[in-house]
Amino acid sequence: MLFILPTEAQSKDSIPIAISLEFTEKKIGNDIAILEDKGGQLSLEQVQSPHFSAQFVPSDKDSPSFGYTYSAFWARFIIEREGEAKDSKIPLFLTLDYGQTDLAQIWCQDERGTTVMQAEAGDHVPRGKWPTTYRELAFVIPPNAINCWIRVESSASMQFPLTLYSQQAFIEMRLKDNALQALYFGALLVMLTYNSLVAISTWSIAYFSYSLFLLSYGFTVLSMGGLGYAIFWKDAIGFADSVLPFSMAFNGISSLFFTNKLLDLDKTSPTWSKICISIIWLGVPLLLVTMILPYPFAIKSVLVFGPPWAVVLLGSGIYLTWRGLRIAKIFLAAWTIFILGTLIRMGVNLSWIPNNAISINATQIGSAIEFVLLSFALADRLKTTQMELLHAQKKIAEGLRLSEKELTQIVSERTSKLEIEKQKSEMAFEKSNKLSKMMEVIINSNDTSQILKNFDTLLFENYKINSFVVYTTEFK
Repeated sequence: MLFILPTEAQSKDSIPIAISLEFTEKKIGNDIAILEDKGGQLSLEQVQSPHFSAQFVPSDKDSPSFGYTYSAFWARFIIEREGEAKDSKIPLFLTLDYGQTDLAQIWCQDERGTTVMQAEAGDHVPRGKWPTTYRELAFVIPPNAINCWIRVESSASMQFPLTLYSQQAFIEMRLKDNALQALYFGALLVMLTYNSLVAISTWSIAYFSYSLFLLSYGFTVLSMGGLGYAIFWKDAIGFADSVLPFSMAFNGISSLFFTNKLLDLDKTSPTWSKICISIIWLGVPLLLVTMILPYPFAIKSVLVFGPPWAVVLLGSGIYLTWRGLRIAKIFLAAWTIFILGTLIRMGVNLSWIPNNAISINATQIGSAIEFVLLSFALADRLKTTQMELLHAQKKIAEGLRLSEKELTQIVSERTSKLEIEKQKSEMAFEKSNKLSKMMEVIINSNDTSQILKNFDTLLFENYKINSFVVYTTEFK
């Protein structure tokens, strides 16, 4: 009777999930009933009892979510195989598509009330104990399972995005997901490598800050999607709790630093530059907070940092777009799309927006578009910088040509003056020698007439010397 009573109670508020041979996949949010366990202490036997079984409430959402809470939540559902599917030995697969879930436990029983499956997964469970290797939480539902209960507790947002798959549909879904994740992170890695090499080769602070932004955002997406815990930090339970808020805080700081350098706010808008730097300094203590405080407080602190971060990014972009700065238009479009995707994901975490394939991946979709646009912005910035350098080089070359021309003219004038001085000195020296010889002749001569003749010659020669000196002086 212990196991028959829950089944009868379930039939009043849960619609069995019909499974046929044609079944592929279905979101079962509307097919489950939910019980809040505020103390987090209830056991499976207790929730199966008539007292608690009657407290289960049917869900009316595809992906029920309850925001940040200290409560544990139970969900139950019924599987009903129809027709030839009753004889099928192929299992089903149940996924909980929220990689930040700390602990999810599931029990399934057959028609006799015997437990035929029990498993657990989450980032507080070692990966070796997970029933599958999928990056998200996934459970194998045996063919003879009828009644299932799932218990979830998490310091992150409480989410129930449950999807039931046939084996073939689950395999195909995983293949598609692996391809998409490889494509996304492959593109992100290529962009990170390229921008890092450009930053090293050009010593560009803008490229360096953009590389830090890409790196921190990569860690953010890895931790949010469960891929990080599945591959990079297996069984690092404490690290798994702190890496997301830390990477989000670092992502905010690096993006603000990148904004300040890309838009050259020091020159284009000193006021926005001061605001941007102030928010950066406010974010530095936040990095320490995310490593010290428990996850709920750390992630909420990061979310509080979000509004001023968004105001600086959008405000500076709008202002410089209004002023006609071309690069600001690309920048504004990129961050508008990214922030929109981030807000959608935050809305999902806070239970304001339904959990679906688009909303749960909104950050990745927005970031992919943003990365492309910011690459264009950086290319435009690089082109503008090259043109400014080319213009500066032309001005320097023109200045050098003018300086060379002026120097040539100065040298020519100075050479002419030196030539004149040389000629004057040579002529004066020659005349001086002649005068000296004539004076010697006059002194040694006894003939008066000869003395007068030589004296006249002396006066004439002296007159020529004086005339030459006056002429060269006037010419100078």
